[in-house]
Amino acid sequence: MMASAIRLINRNILRPRTGQQYLAFSSVIHVKTAGLRAGIALPEKVKIVEVGPRDGLQNEKTVVPTETKINLINMLSESGLPAIEATSFVSPKWVPQMADQVEVMQGISKKPGVSYPVLTPNLKGFQAAVKAGASEVAIFGAASELFSKKNINCSVEESLQRFDDVMRAAKEAAVPVRGYVSCVVGCPYEGKVAPEKVAYVAKRLYSMGCYEISLGDTIGVGTPGSMTEMLEAVSKEVPVSALAVHCHDTYGQALANILVALQMGISVVDSSVAGLGGCPYAQGASGNVATEDVVYMLHGLGIQTGVDLQKLMDAGAFICRTLNRKTSSKVAQATCKL
Repeated sequence: MMASAIRLINRNILRPRTGQQYLAFSSVIHVKTAGLRAGIALPEKVKIVEVGPRDGLQNEKTVVPTETKINLINMLSESGLPAIEATSFVSPKWVPQMADQVEVMQGISKKPGVSYPVLTPNLKGFQAAVKAGASEVAIFGAASELFSKKNINCSVEESLQRFDDVMRAAKEAAVPVRGYVSCVVGCPYEGKVAPEKVAYVAKRLYSMGCYEISLGDTIGVGTPGSMTEMLEAVSKEVPVSALAVHCHDTYGQALANILVALQMGISVVDSSVAGLGGCPYAQGASGNVATEDVVYMLHGLGIQTGVDLQKLMDAGAFICRTLNRKTSSKVAQATCKL
């Protein structure tokens, strides 16, 4: 069926025409989507949380100009993304790249219907974020003790206790809070992480009031097997409707892991434009999965995202030119060569 589907495509689409040729490949798979759905149910629609402006840029050694960050976020807003993580209200001492958080929040053009969450590690960060105009925040914990101590200088239990103040303040201000769990399948310091540990941290965050829990494979060591094992454990403690996945592509497993998550009922995926990102406290953690590649796959599965892939690629090309680097998106690389 795949061969006959591809034969339906006009050969002219293989010639470069303002980057549109890839759209035919991404949409033509509708021919076989019905057969895939018959075996395993997939979500009709997936929400993509774009983390490029924060998670994607935080590890850059050279400080990215504030104007560039603002332009990137505005371009991403125009692509149809429903959620764009804008910045982080952490101490500039720890993450110098985010020192311009107030200027970024106040400089972006906020599009109706788009959320712009920011990271807030403590009450001070939360208060600063709200003052700067943030209407949604995120807190982050880890399923690994050593990673937690390296990342936020406290144990897992201490980190959860610290978030009590943030959650109380957020509830009083009616600000929704998203929770992150790092190292959900592996840790650069401890190795394999027990699924039960991930489930415990996720349950605590959800019980505290986080409306959504993003499960992060911080160093990208997960496979469909370990991802399934972890998600089965977590879904026993937290509703699948409140879960998201955040996959790094270090070992080239991100799209496969995302597909497994979709098959298990998850319909929220974190990704980063051009595959930007890493973690300053996880050596060897390469970039997040590229948003362009995720959107291409989802559209090929007949899943709605609301994202204009060409506009998304334009945003990726813009930030890559600024950073003077090649995109990590396979879709963007391929369409440049066709």
